[in-house]
Amino acid sequence: MSVAIDQRDGSIVTAGNRASNITTRKYNSEGDLLWSRDHGNQVRAVAISSIDGRIITGGVVVSGVSTRCYTSAGTELWGLDHGATVHSVSFDPYGGRFLSCGDRFGGITTRIYSVDGVLISNLDHGDSAQAVSVVRETGDFVIGGFEVSGISIRKFSTNGVPLLSISHGSAVSVLAVDQSDGSFFATGFQFDTPLSVTRYSSDGDPIWSLPGTTNGVAVMPSDPQPSRRTTPLMWSQF
Repeated sequence: MSVAIDQRDGSIVTAGNRASNITTRKYNSEGDLLWSRDHGNQVRAVAISSIDGRIITGGVVVSGVSTRCYTSAGTELWGLDHGATVHSVSFDPYGGRFLSCGDRFGGITTRIYSVDGVLISNLDHGDSAQAVSVVRETGDFVIGGFEVSGISIRKFSTNGVPLLSISHGSAVSVLAVDQSDGSFFATGFQFDTPLSVTRYSSDGDPIWSLPGTTNGVAVMPSDPQPSRRTTPLMWSQF
């Protein structure tokens, strides 16, 4: 269901459906299994701290836990409960914190934690929040989810101040920020709109859209030479 790469050493963490009492696995850059762990039910999201390699996972609530944090070596540090299924997690290197978003519970869809698991703040999208992505240089973050009163994408400052609210035309399930300029890509459920992947400026203005039904998107690093700068984009379709 989700894959994250540790930028420090190229190791990989995968998380997904439960099989043989395992939901989370870590491999080195050559594909050798380093360790495996069991959340107890489906894990839907994983993110890795670029500072110390801590790993956060989010998924279905099991015994009052939906979000877990592990050391790079696989030792569980803490487990917390969002109150409902967590769909997306992200690490904010600017603020040194983790963000998680999921189904609405108690008027809350998004929670921000310190790396030690201390709750910093809560936010409410108004319905299920499905995706979160962070602008690394500023700590601003973008949230996508079900359409609520014509809004499916919200952007906040690092302090939680609303910066923009826009409609993608349908629910948003995946977001990816282009770290070179702060623009972001959104994709999601295609019910009554021909749009699938849309690129927005950092101010939320549509730049371009691609048709089709898409369930994943990733932004690759831009060419370091400004004169040749591009923004390669990968996406998966079903």
